[in-house]
Amino acid sequence: MELLQYYYFNKMAEFENLSKAAESLYVSQPSLSKMLSRIESEVGHSLFDRHGKSLKLNEFGKAFLKHSQIIVNHAETIPDELNEIAHIAGKRLIIASSNTSLLNRWLYDFINQMPDVGLRHTILNNHQAMMQLLSGEIDYAITLGGINHPDIESHILWTDRYQVVANKNSRYAGLKSAYFREFENANFFALPEKEDFPRYIDQLAKQGGFTPRIVFESEIELVLEILPSLDAVIICLEQSDTFYKRLNYINAIRLLDPFAECDVVINWHKNKIHNVAGKNLLEYIKRDLPKLFDIKD
Repeated sequence: MELLQYYYFNKMAEFENLSKAAESLYVSQPSLSKMLSRIESEVGHSLFDRHGKSLKLNEFGKAFLKHSQIIVNHAETIPDELNEIAHIAGKRLIIASSNTSLLNRWLYDFINQMPDVGLRHTILNNHQAMMQLLSGEIDYAITLGGINHPDIESHILWTDRYQVVANKNSRYAGLKSAYFREFENANFFALPEKEDFPRYIDQLAKQGGFTPRIVFESEIELVLEILPSLDAVIICLEQSDTFYKRLNYINAIRLLDPFAECDVVINWHKNKIHNVAGKNLLEYIKRDLPKLFDIKD
């Protein structure tokens, strides 16, 4: 018998009505009726008790349905299994991060070295990343701080530090380092607040002992357009964020607070079988990241 026959039989058993089953399958009722006659002819038994358009499985039909459902279920899992084999053997990679800045300095280098890797990136908060690592939807997650779960392994890529960035004409122009408390009266620019995505400034404020005065919220491109003309500051990371290094009107102020230090971490499911691309990424991290970030063993 053909797989289509089993699939159609299951639909007839589900709806117990020829018209409804035909409608769900987008075929005509006469065509479906002929298919049923063909199935019963091949198995040598009547499988339904018929009452007009209504169908009721008889004992032969119930026995046949058990096998038919198994056959269709197995057939439906074949593409997933083949895709998994292709994923393990191939060079596709799915990476999540809580912020694109955590990829800025190294991802381009990795892609240049591994041009045949098919890479997809997605933005997830730490909890979402944990759930998708556990389900196998993503291969790796790059986060600030590790993900605490017994089935997830974490490795520190580098240790970063928050800093305050101001324009060189602001009241903070001469500062090279400071404590976060010294900016209690500052005007802050920040990214728009998004549910479940804590911003840098929100993370600092939790431990800084004051609520920053945020006077403008927008995406980073517009923030940088306005920053030169106003006495305001923004929060960024020393190593991960690179935009401020290209701007001649920027003064970067290192935060000295212990809580201003943060680890950038790569996380993965400890039981996941990594494909070629995944293994290449781990090898790259071990071999080349220390050069990019001047990491000492």
